[in-house]
Amino acid sequence: MNSFKKIALVTAAAVASTFFVAIPQASAAVTNGYVLSDSLAAGARGVTVLTDTTKAEAGVNAVLALTTSDTLAATADDNVSLEISGPATFTDYTAAGANPTGVTLTNLGKAFTFTATTSSAVSLPTNVKLTVNGSGTITVTQKKKVGAAISVIDIKTIYAGTVAKTDILSVANSFGRVQDTATQGTLASSVDVTGSTTVVNGGTGYLNVLAKDGYDATLATNGVLQASATGGAVVAWDGAPSTQVSFAAKNGVGGVLHIKQGTANENKPVATTITVSYNGTILTTKSITFTGQAASIVVSGEDIAQAGGTRTGTYDFVVKDASGNQLAGITPTADTAKYNAQVTAVSIAGASSATVVQTGGWTCASTSGSTKVRIKHTLADLSVIYSNEFDARCGQGVNKYTAAFDKASYVPGEIAKLTVSATDISGAKVYDAATLGTGVAISAGGMTLVGTATSTDTFANGSKTYQFTVGNNAGAFNAVVDLPAYVSTDSAKVVSYKVAESTATVSNAEILKMIVALIATINKQIAALQKALLKK
Repeated sequence: MNSFKKIALVTAAAVASTFFVAIPQASAAVTNGYVLSDSLAAGARGVTVLTDTTKAEAGVNAVLALTTSDTLAATADDNVSLEISGPATFTDYTAAGANPTGVTLTNLGKAFTFTATTSSAVSLPTNVKLTVNGSGTITVTQKKKVGAAISVIDIKTIYAGTVAKTDILSVANSFGRVQDTATQGTLASSVDVTGSTTVVNGGTGYLNVLAKDGYDATLATNGVLQASATGGAVVAWDGAPSTQVSFAAKNGVGGVLHIKQGTANENKPVATTITVSYNGTILTTKSITFTGQAASIVVSGEDIAQAGGTRTGTYDFVVKDASGNQLAGITPTADTAKYNAQVTAVSIAGASSATVVQTGGWTCASTSGSTKVRIKHTLADLSVIYSNEFDARCGQGVNKYTAAFDKASYVPGEIAKLTVSATDISGAKVYDAATLGTGVAISAGGMTLVGTATSTDTFANGSKTYQFTVGNNAGAFNAVVDLPAYVSTDSAKVVSYKVAESTATVSNAEILKMIVALIATINKQIAALQKALLKK
């Protein structure tokens, strides 16, 4: 027999012996035999049920069950037996029916035999439990004896892993979640509650943790939960910190850690990293930011109010702590000492926000002009913080206007920007929302306007910008900006500019000139060569 045939025969034999062998016996009522069960309930006798019941663990009380609904219809002394090879032993069984079989456990728990004691049909035990006590391959062989004949009904193979998972910490399956309440509840995620990682000045952060095993079950054995905080924050398990310490420990498998700024950091912003371990293994690491008390007010985005019209301007503001964290819930007041005849009042629309700007406004007199104003906030210790001073500007409608490009010369393909600026009768910038007016017309030679100029286009901060794409034709051009609505006080504007060929572009004339020069050079070289040959 050649080597290939030997290998094939050995492989076939191994496969047959590993999975299933059945020798039919006409006189036996046992058909399917025992099967590995996933229906064994946890609880009684310390049984541990694994998610995948085809696998077990070494080193723990892993109990598996073989179940059947078959009956044994045979004469006295006929029997069905189960035999174990490998790191497991039989430990228990559950009788079934009113006429159970006789049971014999032999060979140090390695063999179970169920013997018929009468000629009546008997029910086999509904489950037989075996305990895994080591790692390796466990083989359960089921046999039957009818009279003097013994045959194999089934073979079950169970793999016992080398790594225990039951009640062994799995960091991957454990949870750590920052939340905004102290409720422990049912923890089913490590995703922090939105907004909970930023805590207001004087508030409390909450980190909910739960230790689980490799089968995603909560650990049954308490361990030491140790928590520590950086940045001077103080912590305590399952209640507010009563001592100002940055570490805390408890026995258990879960709980809610309370985190505060601490008295040493009162009113100060604190950025802290929380680390929680179970029996020395890091379970989770989270970052929490505590905001401090207000330290600055930043005003921006001022517009120009309409003098003599609605007279109300607007501005944006945010309130920040010493670390630049944006604070919510603070409503500044106006610094009335800055009022004058031009700006008679400054208002605040509402409390500050932690995520967006809040707005305020001012009231203008009927004339153009501006006043430097500011807002303020009084702290609990009665100290006052002020915003930056900002220009509360007041403007009237369009009286004069100008137009200018951002460059004097462009190359084909560029984007040109044309800015139209307007001033009122006092020479101040026109109010925001003043329009370009009916009949507006803007054109530029050698360029194409992006979009359309309309009568409802508005000025912002005294100007309005339009964009043009520059064409391919080089030369000198003019743009015309005409605002007929204001013809009584001003006239159309003409803006001159150039479109120049790119420095990387060579014209046809230049190419022809280079060809002529090259031909002349070649002719000179030919003449010199002829002269040299004649001399010879």
